Amino acid sequence: MEFELLKVDWGQQFDLPEIEKVLTSDKALGWLWFVGLETSTGVKNPYRKLLNLCLSYDVKCCIDAISLLGSEETNFDGAYLVSGSSGKGIGSYSGLAFVAREHGEFLNNRMLPAYLDLSLYAQRGGIPFTLSSNLLRAFNNALTTTDWQSKYQIIAEASAYLFSRLKALGITVVAENNDNLSCIFTIAIPSDIDIIELADSLLDKGYSLYYEPKYLVSRHWMQICLYSLEEVADIYNLPLFLQTQCVSNTLVKS
Repeated sequence: MEFELLKVDWGQQFDLPEIEKVLTSDKALGWLWFVGLETSTGVKNPYRKLLNLCLSYDVKCCIDAISLLGSEETNFDGAYLVSGSSGKGIGSYSGLAFVAREHGEFLNNRMLPAYLDLSLYAQRGGIPFTLSSNLLRAFNNALTTTDWQSKYQIIAEASAYLFSRLKALGITVVAENNDNLSCIFTIAIPSDIDIIELADSLLDKGYSLYYEPKYLVSRHWMQICLYSLEEVADIYNLPLFLQTQCVSNTLVKS
């Protein structure tokens, strides 16, 4: 598969004028794929503007919405493909993936494994493989019993509070553009703080912050995620406690 790769620095949004320049200069481009909410940094890209840009240039828009779905109200009208999963914002067990698509036919591609060939799913009019009934029922329960509008409002209010408090206390938020607040906050921990001891201390207070992956550890970053209402409920005390722990001498590396 031939494609052109556009990169931005960690914590930065995609540059719309740059993307439009590429679409204008290369009429052969047939699709644009991007992540709506970048889980590693908490950056929320302007997916609706990117989608409208694709529509203007007759380019198929493909969106990874795994971290967006279930955390805020979304509108993907006009997108060619949108991928999601049963976990994260949806609030069910992880383990199911799905792809929403607009009307139209998929080209057969026998070079793909059958399990990943969307044209096979379309031809069969459904899922041609065995799935866990427990996962499906849990997924359906999450979709049908959640008060989504209430959840979106609660997460939005908590996100706005969390961003303003973290900034006011001098805690660095990797995604600094508050015009596109998301449910994920990646924060930079001072290099002289023992991040493992900090995580353990926070866990003792009931806050489980994410820090284990190599890309986070190498940058001395931690993550706060507001995917569930249970996580949101106690979030209002976290910024001050986090600041207190960061200036505590007991957490400074020896």
